[in-house]
Amino acid sequence: MYAPSAYNFFSLDQQNADTSSWSFEGEPLAHLSNRSGSIIETMQMISGFITYTPVSYQPIYDSVIEGSEADSLEAASIKVKDITGERIMFAGGDDLMRNSSQMGEDIY
Repeated sequence: MYAPSAYNFFSLDQQNADTSSWSFEGEPLAHLSNRSGSIIETMQMISGFITYTPVSYQPIYDSVIEGSEADSLEAASIKVKDITGERIMFAGGDDLMRNSSQMGEDIY
């Protein structure tokens, strides 16, 4: 697993639709909503796109986790403990997508 995540998040489909990034048997899986995050973080990311500066999604994902209710966090959590067999995980300490290092620790 590269850049692990402890949760299923919203889709990055460029339409800002509040849909899941993942599905199972054609049905979307529970996910954390982009509407739970900080509008300020979202606007800062968009300004980075406009000004062609490096963009980090991590502040948005962090704000979505912080803004989500406990039942949403539980429903959207990835149940790694239910996986049988060997697992290996790689996570960067300076991941601009999400805090994969912390999430890697959270899911074990």
